[in-house]
Amino acid sequence: MLLEAGEEALPLAAGRFSLEPFGTRAVLQVWSDSRTLTRRVVSVTRRSAARLDLEVERFGKKTGMVAIVDQARPSVADPVKRAGRLALREKLREFLHRQFAGWTVAQLTAETDLEHSLSPVYPRALVRQGGHGWAAIASPAGVPAADGALAAGLIWLDHLRMRERRVMVEGLAMFLAEGSERTTCLRVECMNPAAARICVFTYNEEGESLAAPRTTGESRYRGGGSRGPQAGGCRSA
Repeated sequence: MLLEAGEEALPLAAGRFSLEPFGTRAVLQVWSDSRTLTRRVVSVTRRSAARLDLEVERFGKKTGMVAIVDQARPSVADPVKRAGRLALREKLREFLHRQFAGWTVAQLTAETDLEHSLSPVYPRALVRQGGHGWAAIASPAGVPAADGALAAGLIWLDHLRMRERRVMVEGLAMFLAEGSERTTCLRVECMNPAAARICVFTYNEEGESLAAPRTTGESRYRGGGSRGPQAGGCRSA
């Protein structure tokens, strides 16, 4: 499997990669059904039985690092998981730039915070505009992870409200993989509408959108504007 920071891991499957000479270097290509990665190999920086680290050159001659790892070895399990979390973190950044256009991403992390019971499974963020803010959280694909996202998001929202004394953290924006949102939306319907605004978005390979009304039920809140996601339609919950 090939790992690159901020990108989803790509399996090195038969017929799905190539390594060809290019002058004094080599060009590595790896592809899946949804994406293709092309890098020019500059040098080998570290090698072991389980891992090969490569310095590579991207488009525009920007250098970076990729790793080729052997999934069968237990020692690479954590790097593979971390790569997936960092890729989801970068997706969350993209979602926020679109849904909170004109706002500042003040914090974006996928790190563990045991002191505040925050898991690395769910990348999380704080966006700000003046004295207003929103908490945000993303869940990886799969129903089990999505079903735990609301609890993680509320912990993150509560943490930000206690920490950010000069910012009114108005609500929580959740980004769940398409098809895994039903339980979360039903739970949101049962929550105290005076406590916070909660927006549930679903995402796929093409982008993100507000969860359909037929899934969430009739919204009790219509708004957004300068103080909420651009899609509007978030509900108080």
